[in-house]
Amino acid sequence: MQNNINTHNSFVERNLEWILVAEQLAEATRAMKLYENKQEELKEKLEELSEGVNSKGAGYLFFQVNRKGSIDYTAIPGIKCLDLEQFRKPEINYWKFEREL
Repeated sequence: MQNNINTHNSFVERNLEWILVAEQLAEATRAMKLYENKQEELKEKLEELSEGVNSKGAGYLFFQVNRKGSIDYTAIPGIKCLDLEQFRKPEINYWKFEREL
């Protein structure tokens, strides 16, 4: 079962409590985005202040981590001929919150 707004053609209108909780969720989502942007700005500034070397101060550590890159499966010869559906994990179901247009 796909959980996509396009596959649902009816919604149940909810009460004031539901609306208040939805408004709180919308506000929390906005605040999270704001802080995510602030987090990225501060991280970039700390990187600049670290001058390209692992750094520490007042119990804080800021260091570079290296990880292997992702595998580009489309670049593997012959993969287009394989049926990858047999390797697909089970479908998941989740709730999505968004503002009505």
